[in-house]
Amino acid sequence: MKRLVTVILFTLTSVACASPGGSQTTARPSLASQTATPAPSPTQASAKALIIVPSPDGKKTLVEDFTDPVHPVSVYTVAMALRNARFISATEIGYTTTNQPDSPIDGATTIWRMNLDDMQPHSVATLQGDAIALAWSPDGSSIAFIAYTGPLGENRLWLKSGSSEPRTITPLIPVSGRE
Repeated sequence: MKRLVTVILFTLTSVACASPGGSQTTARPSLASQTATPAPSPTQASAKALIIVPSPDGKKTLVEDFTDPVHPVSVYTVAMALRNARFISATEIGYTTTNQPDSPIDGATTIWRMNLDDMQPHSVATLQGDAIALAWSPDGSSIAFIAYTGPLGENRLWLKSGSSEPRTITPLIPVSGRE
């Protein structure tokens, strides 16, 4: 009903505002006299869309500006393949590596964070086993992850906040669905 009333009022207003007899027309400027203003391109109108991708040979990790998908631009190149790489902030990524030669734990996984400005990695945590499903807090101060640890490959949900040691926040999560 409201829509019908709106249409009727619009029609009456248009008729009332029209010139008497409808013989007068308003001159429109020609297209030639109008100045064209280009619409802003997506790169001008929005922030950068950065993505993390492996290099074609799989030996490096690239951070690319994907704002223009037709012409992606490599912004940063990390000289190693990163696992579980994610953005923590606009200028920092987090990732994992395994079996580092200088690791104090054999077969360990290390969780890292790296500022893209100086490209210096900083170790967040080192643990026995593999870490998956990394989830960083919005401010980047904490990370939750699932780690396969122990002799039978038990799954546990871990939390690392600030400079504290990682701590388990769930009991054993069975791998096969049974305990």
